[in-house]
Amino acid sequence: MIINSIMIKIESIQETDLMRLLVICLFLLPLCSQHARAETAVPGSNCMAITPGQANLMEWREQGLKNSSSTDYWIICPFERPAGRSEVELTVRAVNETDEPLGLSCNFREFFGGKQQPGGKSATADISGGAYENLSVRLQPKEYDSVMNATCKLSKGIAVEATKVDFSHVCSEYSVQGDWAVTLPYGNIGYEQGILEVNLDGTVSGYLGNGSGIKDIVGTYQVDAETCIFGTVFTVGEVNFEGAGFLSEDQQTVEAVTVNSSGYFNNLTLIRVGGARAKGAENANVINEQTILFPSHYGD
Repeated sequence: MIINSIMIKIESIQETDLMRLLVICLFLLPLCSQHARAETAVPGSNCMAITPGQANLMEWREQGLKNSSSTDYWIICPFERPAGRSEVELTVRAVNETDEPLGLSCNFREFFGGKQQPGGKSATADISGGAYENLSVRLQPKEYDSVMNATCKLSKGIAVEATKVDFSHVCSEYSVQGDWAVTLPYGNIGYEQGILEVNLDGTVSGYLGNGSGIKDIVGTYQVDAETCIFGTVFTVGEVNFEGAGFLSEDQQTVEAVTVNSSGYFNNLTLIRVGGARAKGAENANVINEQTILFPSHYGD
């Protein structure tokens, strides 16, 4: 009865494939729910002075790094960000420990291979006495594992309490690019597992199999920028699938629902496997030999 209702809803929608698959997720929400936040917060005491001489004028406290001199000095605050090219939101949280309003300005930058990458941004804030402010910018990394930092001009009485990193919650092809371990159950009879490579050109490819053999995966995908829904149309062997699910907030998993050309629904699980790249059948065979992704596991 539930499946019939879902099919009626889907067939009544005349919009894009992505919207149609969103309806599947809405009806089977427990399989498509987001989880695992990516936000990290690091104490401001992780920041440092520009030079050793200026460091003598700073105070590293439990509340963070404070400028205790009568002169404004620049400091550097590194960010711990997840590797990847998804847009990130970088934040410096600063506290004004005086009774008078004070200003703060920070420059946010990306570095790789000894060079500053283009696309840096600046942020400024006027902080009321006894209050705090967040200075935040969004940056699109140019390199997969580049480093990012903020240089801030610190006035006397301003303390940097924390630095924060989070995904900007605006998704794109960069959010899903890379290799994913994929699990596709077949109801109560078992499952197949493999590797899925998601490319920036909107295509997916990879391998799926079990103890009896390996089949190619070929297809396309879309990512909705606002909802972070990952929608895909793909073929495994001679079977066609459509699927959609939410990209988790840490962008490490996708819990999706698929429907195949025979009308059967299954859940689909994608788990990011880092920066490693699938290298065709050779890589699939190595995985098979290690019995990591292609176990012969079928129930009764």
